[in-house]
Amino acid sequence: MAPNARVGYGSCRVYCIYNTLTGEQCYVGSSALPRQVRMGMHYQSAYYRRTSDWHKHMWETGLDNFEMRTLEGPFACASQQELSRHEEVHRVRINPRFNMRKACT
Repeated sequence: MAPNARVGYGSCRVYCIYNTLTGEQCYVGSSALPRQVRMGMHYQSAYYRRTSDWHKHMWETGLDNFEMRTLEGPFACASQQELSRHEEVHRVRINPRFNMRKACT
């Protein structure tokens, strides 16, 4: 996810979204946006769109049953590619059910 122009890549983080009912680490992501904004975007996709298995799962399980936890950061990155490389390290380590593709090539 590309940050907006005001934020840049000065405060990046890699996060995992946990299902608080099961303790499952469901999804690994990264963002240069504030945590609340990025989690709000996940909630919005689950509530309105549900086009991915991940957002369908959030909706069916209940949006209140998920929380975002920081795995790494905040840290500065030079680019989206650098941020994606950090995310990929954690995605491979955790192997969450709902990450369908690599974060970077």
